Amino acid sequence: MFTFSRILFFYIITIKKWKKAEGFIIEADSSFYQSETDVDTQGWKLMVRYSYTTDEGKFINNEISKNTGSLVTYPGWVDKKEYEVGKSVWVYYNPKRHSDSVLENKFGYGSLVPLIFGTIAITVAYVNLFD
Repeated sequence: MFTFSRILFFYIITIKKWKKAEGFIIEADSSFYQSETDVDTQGWKLMVRYSYTTDEGKFINNEISKNTGSLVTYPGWVDKKEYEVGKSVWVYYNPKRHSDSVLENKFGYGSLVPLIFGTIAITVAYVNLFD
């Protein structure tokens, strides 16, 4: 719930103040992810590195979005078409800390899924506990 609130605040308030710079994809590949806290949370995800230049210098980052990402079962299922190596992209960066950046500045509704399921689980537990 806290993570969702941070993501929502970021996309409604914070990102509107971020600046935009042209950047270039320098790497796009699938990467295996294993959660450190949940054994069942594992799979392949998109890993992108990009470079961009601001008035403070040149930066390299790999954060696509602040939204919660999705994992797939096989590396071949990771969709890399949108981020081809050498492609020009818009990079949104924090004007207070230019090394903090993202490629996507839109809220992903997939971030609502944990909130919805969490709310349902809490409601069911509450009803069963006090029924």
